[in-house]
Amino acid sequence: MVKATKSTEGISYDTKTLIVVLSLFIIYPVGIILMYLWMKWKLWIKLLLSLPIILIPLTFIGIFMIAVLATVNPRAQIQKGQCVKACQERNAGQGIKENTCFEECNNISLPTPAVEELQNTEQ
Repeated sequence: MVKATKSTEGISYDTKTLIVVLSLFIIYPVGIILMYLWMKWKLWIKLLLSLPIILIPLTFIGIFMIAVLATVNPRAQIQKGQCVKACQERNAGQGIKENTCFEECNNISLPTPAVEELQNTEQ
């Protein structure tokens, strides 16, 4: 009777661990896939190592959204910024909270470019 040798059993767990750890450093996405398939690590460790895959795209989406929102109506954004700056200078040294300036300037109704175009064509 022939005994089963280690080579017929497949890759040992230690070898798999070494491959996963090296691939996490060298080829990160492949390492993540192998980690979920082969490793019997705790779930929180797997999730912690997967965070960059989740956070990097969210960061780029956030930066993109900020850029889009800032360029939707730049004139209004500049006017609000000037309003806040003037309010802060006016209230400097009087002990008035900065939030008051932000609230005051955010409540101002600034015309949008489409409304301004209509007003200009009517005149």
